[in-house]
Amino acid sequence: MWVIFVLLYLFAVTISVSIHFRERSWATVHSRIIEDIFRKRNVHFQSYSDE
Repeated sequence: MWVIFVLLYLFAVTISVSIHFRERSWATVHSRIIEDIFRKRNVHFQSYSDE
């Protein structure tokens, strides 16, 4: 019984971690696109990556 629980738990954790890192990478891509647009328009701002 506990083996089934452990396997389901590991499966759920693996899926949630992979989704988390995929969404984080998409957020990075979008923030870089926005930064590029601001640079083209000469808008000055402080980025979190510049700290």
